[in-house]
Amino acid sequence: MRVKEAEERERNRNQGSNMATGGDNSAHFVMAQMDRFSRPILPERWLSEEELIALLSRYTDWPIYEARMVVVAESGGNANAQSDTNDDGLAQIHAGYWKYGMAIYDPPQNIGLMHWKYVNNGYTWQGWNAVKGVLW
Repeated sequence: MRVKEAEERERNRNQGSNMATGGDNSAHFVMAQMDRFSRPILPERWLSEEELIALLSRYTDWPIYEARMVVVAESGGNANAQSDTNDDGLAQIHAGYWKYGMAIYDPPQNIGLMHWKYVNNGYTWQGWNAVKGVLW
């Protein structure tokens, strides 16, 4: 009887390692993996032309209508857009969900990252393949 109690205590003590290795008590671990390795499936959320121009107008050091062209070409104006190549949000920021979490789907955050990328790319649209051959 004591052997079985000792085995039970050992099993309970090692429950955390069972979770990490996918043992019988791994439901929590599986959920954590899903959160970490799967992007959420989100409903489409379209911005109006006025909303998009207002967001883009927050920054005065880029051509607004070129920025609009990038957003429309990349996501069509869907703030929750997700590509098969791991690009997220209005501006289709690569690996955006992995780097920024759900904030990548917030239009002001996404456009802020788009602006940062535009400035750090030398005020060019390089990196947005949807406008390659048009804007760069």
